[in-house]
Amino acid sequence: MRPHISCEEAYASDEGQSIEFKSSLRWDYQKEEVNRELEASVVKTVAAFLNADGGVLLIGVNDRKQVLGLHRDYTTLKEKPNKDGWELHLQQVLTSAFGSEFYARNVRVGFCKFGDKDVCIVTVSRSRKPVFVQEATRSGRTDTLYVRVGNSTKALHQGGAGVC
Repeated sequence: MRPHISCEEAYASDEGQSIEFKSSLRWDYQKEEVNRELEASVVKTVAAFLNADGGVLLIGVNDRKQVLGLHRDYTTLKEKPNKDGWELHLQQVLTSAFGSEFYARNVRVGFCKFGDKDVCIVTVSRSRKPVFVQEATRSGRTDTLYVRVGNSTKALHQGGAGVC
């Protein structure tokens, strides 16, 4: 695992090679509704950290470093609409994407409070082997390798690269 970094230290940092902020896992603040694409964005970021030098993801903080918390996410869960249920859901999302072995070896999930708002800190260590994300495409399913380059997550496809 990477050296321990606290929520406060991660929050005090700017987004970059090893720090990323996400507003939410499930709740789209723009559309005011559940958006499963946000889960895919978290998966891609974790995969990029796995394939680079590791990193820290804060969920509940937007790109402008405004602390939004996880309350809206909690309310989207049918069973256990609380921190425990949310953590179980995050674990399910990540183990479905990478498998239990990668999750157990390379991912640590914790929580902290900023005022009365819960924020999740996901600490990811570098994987020993490449980690691919299986994605649906027009021609079927494809495995995509995501890497962290500066403050962005990039998809490496055969024949070129794209930015996520």
